[in-house]
Amino acid sequence: MKKSLIALAVLSAFAGVASAQSSVTLSGALDAGLQNKGIASNGAAHSITTLGGAASSRNNVTFSGVEDLGNGASAFFTLNHRYNIQSGTQNGANSSTATGVANTGDNGQQLWRNAFVGLKNNDIGDVRLGRMLMPLQELNGGFEAWYGGDTVASVHSDGRANNVATSGLRTNETVYLRSANFGGLVVHAAHGQRTGGGSQSTTGVTIGTTNADLVAPQGFGATFTFGPAVRGFAADRNGQDKKSTGLYGKYNAGVAIIYAQYERSDTNATATGSNSAKDKRITLSADIPMGDFTFKAGYRNMNRDDLNGSAKKLGLGLEYALSKRTKLYSNVGKTSGTDAETQNSATATALQGNVNRKAQFDVGVWHKF
Repeated sequence: MKKSLIALAVLSAFAGVASAQSSVTLSGALDAGLQNKGIASNGAAHSITTLGGAASSRNNVTFSGVEDLGNGASAFFTLNHRYNIQSGTQNGANSSTATGVANTGDNGQQLWRNAFVGLKNNDIGDVRLGRMLMPLQELNGGFEAWYGGDTVASVHSDGRANNVATSGLRTNETVYLRSANFGGLVVHAAHGQRTGGGSQSTTGVTIGTTNADLVAPQGFGATFTFGPAVRGFAADRNGQDKKSTGLYGKYNAGVAIIYAQYERSDTNATATGSNSAKDKRITLSADIPMGDFTFKAGYRNMNRDDLNGSAKKLGLGLEYALSKRTKLYSNVGKTSGTDAETQNSATATALQGNVNRKAQFDVGVWHKF
């Protein structure tokens, strides 16, 4: 009788864990609206209006799950897929988000954005294994008013020089460590594999080929929260040995949330492919809540050692919350500066510089589920 009662108690305990301490969640977002941007056509710069998403990160589907393993430990996973809302096609590493046209280079990466599994201990931290953002890009999106690159008004520092994947984005075959919160301090560290880490769209590269990784991608970062202020630091190195470093800050002043970013990245825009040239970006932005409205303003200054002059961008935006999940938005962005800087390329044409200096405008709806 006693043995039967003990066996029943053990089975009941395991049944409770299986039924009550594991969960899988489907989440994501949809964003669609009208955008007016510059375009080169018939040898001149024009403006064109298209329907699409404000940013590729706003149209995605995510499967995530957590299982409680007991004693403060848990297992978790994330699978994230991007798509083009204007066409229903995949938005992967090589897709054209401007047109939403599928690219054959994306066929092998249905889960291009994130795909990882991990273990967590509440007192120590967690470890993730798979494909994911490196620490610099993981952190810097939280220090800009447009959520890290969304909409035409965004002044996000990008985490890299635009013309080359200089270490800020995702890597394959990566181990990512994130500490628990120790008095406001959270530390991040990541290490990819030389054969497959790569960056951006690198998949399955082989040592000895022209696009093989030169080094193993690595990254480190930390944030410290003290009252209404958050400070951050991060440094990444990609498979091509390009490095980026960043300093970040955020302060909630009550009437506004103020953000600041400074990033310095290697760039190989020169014909020799030298790493000596640096891309430097400083951004300031703010969220100003007014009831259901949020006004946004931002400024970015970009300077590259291998190009003459600097580029400046001003962004203004307004959001209206229909609910906790649905927002209406409208933004305008304007870039100015020398031809070379506004093109962000040592070899780009004056025509493209005129295109980039066209004011940009968008209006749309953003729904999260």
